[in-house]
Amino acid sequence: MSFHSGKHGKVTAGGQDLAVLQWSGIFRADKVEVTNTSSGGFAEYIAGVLRGEVTFDALWDDEALPNASPPELVEGKLVAVALHCGATGKTFAGNLFIESMQYDSSVRGQVSYRCSGSFSGNYNRPSTSSE
Repeated sequence: MSFHSGKHGKVTAGGQDLAVLQWSGIFRADKVEVTNTSSGGFAEYIAGVLRGEVTFDALWDDEALPNASPPELVEGKLVAVALHCGATGKTFAGNLFIESMQYDSSVRGQVSYRCSGSFSGNYNRPSTSSE
């Protein structure tokens, strides 16, 4: 087994590396029921539409403002995004439709933002030796 620390994980948006605190991705398949008279009384399903939803938190950086070009993280925009899995060299990547941007400022913390969106079209997952 080979485990990895997330401390070298990063997000690249529009070709710009971001000062990311954390990222997460949820990948789903719509469930299409195909139960029929040959199902023997058991429900049967096939995969429908695939989707990937992404959220990441990053620090405000005056040299890489989130709404600058790049990375152009603006709600309603489509931006090329790569989610890097630690120092493994493996990434999830695709065009992310930016659904929301949330900005936070804390007296005892930093100025940060959260970007949330969904991959539009095909997206790539890290490959494995069995693929």
